[in-house]
Amino acid sequence: MNVETIKLPPLTKTEFANFCGVHHENIRFLEAQFRVSIKISNESLKVYNATDSVRDDLLTLLPLLYPLCKHPLSINILKTVMNQDYHNAMNHTIKLSRK
Repeated sequence: MNVETIKLPPLTKTEFANFCGVHHENIRFLEAQFRVSIKISNESLKVYNATDSVRDDLLTLLPLLYPLCKHPLSINILKTVMNQDYHNAMNHTIKLSRK
């Protein structure tokens, strides 16, 4: 079983709670989306069964979420950030392929 440890930036208790969501709903959503298991430990996330591409996706997504943690994060916000990140990546790929 492969385990990837992702260090979290310094977050206040409130920011960390907002990041995780009520009853860790945001963590459960990420687990379902990426088909991994995530365990929260001291200032890090342990991600189990992540492929290299999933690890890269999480490492791209998580820093986009940290600035939003000053307020409660909903699953809709997570979906929006994930979709925006996907669209930005696709636009970048399309622009590069036209050159």
